Amino acid sequence: MPSYEQVSPRGATEIGGAVNRCATTGKVRYGHMETAVKAAEKMKLRGCGSMEPYNCRWCGAWHIGHGQRSATVLLGKLRLLKQIKVSFNLLK
Repeated sequence: MPSYEQVSPRGATEIGGAVNRCATTGKVRYGHMETAVKAAEKMKLRGCGSMEPYNCRWCGAWHIGHGQRSATVLLGKLRLLKQIKVSFNLLK
């Protein structure tokens, strides 16, 4: 990590007081895996679902995203909502 970056209290890297984001993904950059893990745990406690840290192949920093299992659950919920919508339209 370049020396001009600082780690904010929440663990995200900052440059000049602004949260540093990946130019490719737009996600917050975490300088260390440990800080990304702590931030993911806080997000889970706030109800953001299953959040997992991962190392970005473009910028080399750590980001937080929904885990694969969580994406599968969301896809299942989307399918269920579509079925409900179809059933509701049949009742009209």
